[in-house]
Amino acid sequence: MEVLSSRGVCLECAATDGTAAPTPPTDRPVPSDSLLSTAAVGPDAPPDAPTASFGVAARTDEPKPEPRPLPQAPAGYEILEPLGHGGMGDVYLAREQASERLVALKFLLNPSSPDAYDRFLVELRVLTKLDHPNIVRVLSHDFLRAQPYFTMEYLPGGSLSRSRDGAKALPIAETVRLIRTAAAAIAAAHAAGTIHRDLKPSNILLDAAGAPKVADFGLAKRLDENDGLTATTGMLGTPAFMPPEQVSRRNGPIGTWSDVYGLGATLYALLTDRPPFCGPTHVEVINQVLADPPPRPRAVRPEIPLGLEAIVLKCLAKETTDRYQTVAELLADLDRYEAGQRPVAPLMTPTRRLKEWATWNRHRLAVTATAMILLAGAFALGAAYWPPKEAPKVDPLVALEKELDAGGEVNLLGADGRPRRPRWVIDEAQVTASETRDGTIALQTHGLAFLELLSDPRRDRYRVTAHLRHLHANPHGGCVGMYVGGTSVAAPDGGEIYPAVLAQFWESYSLEEFRNPLAKAAHGVRLITATAHAPVGHMASLESASICWTMKFVPRDNAMPPWRVVTFDVTPEGVALFWSAEGDPPQLVGRISPKEIADERRRDPVLLAGGASPGPEWAPRRPLGIWLDDSAVSIKNVTIRSLPPIDGGPKP
Repeated sequence: MEVLSSRGVCLECAATDGTAAPTPPTDRPVPSDSLLSTAAVGPDAPPDAPTASFGVAARTDEPKPEPRPLPQAPAGYEILEPLGHGGMGDVYLAREQASERLVALKFLLNPSSPDAYDRFLVELRVLTKLDHPNIVRVLSHDFLRAQPYFTMEYLPGGSLSRSRDGAKALPIAETVRLIRTAAAAIAAAHAAGTIHRDLKPSNILLDAAGAPKVADFGLAKRLDENDGLTATTGMLGTPAFMPPEQVSRRNGPIGTWSDVYGLGATLYALLTDRPPFCGPTHVEVINQVLADPPPRPRAVRPEIPLGLEAIVLKCLAKETTDRYQTVAELLADLDRYEAGQRPVAPLMTPTRRLKEWATWNRHRLAVTATAMILLAGAFALGAAYWPPKEAPKVDPLVALEKELDAGGEVNLLGADGRPRRPRWVIDEAQVTASETRDGTIALQTHGLAFLELLSDPRRDRYRVTAHLRHLHANPHGGCVGMYVGGTSVAAPDGGEIYPAVLAQFWESYSLEEFRNPLAKAAHGVRLITATAHAPVGHMASLESASICWTMKFVPRDNAMPPWRVVTFDVTPEGVALFWSAEGDPPQLVGRISPKEIADERRRDPVLLAGGASPGPEWAPRRPLGIWLDDSAVSIKNVTIRSLPPIDGGPKP
């Protein structure tokens, strides 16, 4: 058994069957075109960390991922050094031998992925079509080779985020000049029928003279077409800079106003040295994007003029109809501001602030007003009428325990598809209606989350089954599954350590598997013992895991992933994991005994390093639930039933 990273890949050696390759530590920066980022976002981080665009910006002195061997250069080029590694492509500084000019050469990372290939081709076509002095230019391309590439002009000035690392805030006039130039480039892209969808400081690069150029059109979309990619890959963009409609289409359609939001968020970050929304996790940031107003820019930097603040806040309106509908409208208001005129955007005067406060707190005010009216009515009526007492509400836990004690099969989800007695034991995930619109719910997180569905199964021999659909994940290896035998252990750092027995799988190939054919061939569902660590004030992570058993399977290349059926048989004699696609007979993945569980915990590096107790000995009556790491997963039909004294496993 070997120690794994939080992505389930061996950190010290190849897997026992030689299929896993060593990977860098999991705290490496997440690339710009990752779907789901894992690092925290806050005032102390770069405004758009961790998804800084490597694009074609010059390298800086900030920490880089562990170096990898340079790839073989295409004919006519000499590769000098890496500029950055992204989820979709790797970018290198190269010399074009014939002209001796420096270029940024971008390789497609995994050509066998249709989505990655399509996005790479979209980016090339968009950049080729948009001939604008403030949009990065494509110089050459070759899509006929095994690993397609294209080259772009090399911009040595870095990005707006990197060039300012550690520096004072830019002068306000200079900030407005930079945003005006970038906005004019985006207006030209809109006129050509393309929206960017990932505007942020790190995607605005600077040439040697300091002129800004918009880069990284990897998420670009034609205004008149459905690219067919979002439905299969889920939420796209950088949480701190994306508008609500990019989080979920239920918040409105994506259009030119979405790029207006990105420009406003970038302007906010340049003016205040922080993004509009900050939080310890991306889940919290997304919740703020959906529900909270951004802090006033003048509260962070008082010298910002009222008119400019009004323009920024109008760009960041939650409702798409409350924003500038086009970048041309934004530029016109910037013209009014620079001419000393009052902008169209409403100024944040004391009266306006009161109105805004009332808008954001209207629900609370309505509840208070209703309570006051009812209270006045009660005093007026006196004791003339006393309504009958309402029947006491039944505690969901009590109702669940009664069903469990009755001995039959119990569904741990309610009629609405939501958990009947949920409790987050390791961080939290966003809970929404599934994007598949099939009546199920989905959990989504940019970190690690454990959702406890049952704290005590109230029986010693039982079978728990869950139907899971892995919707999308971080391309660096987000995964999902079910867990049993959860045990909360106090960590010496004041946080929590949570060892458990896990079923782990991911529906699509990870980037590591694309890079390593042996790892790709070994793709499968795993029975593992693992330990999650949730330090105080930091994101939780699956810091150690040991593979006990693996069953290989080939992901289905469908637009919508299939439902997978995960089953644990839990007894005093240990745990057995069964697995199947929905509708297929279950197959045994493997079994693990109490002695093996205890042995793994005694040598667990997380428990050993902190001096924490390995926890109590194995017992079947321990918490169980669903877990996910940097992923989104739909759940349904989570049931538990008793097992007889001897059972050979699920029957087809």
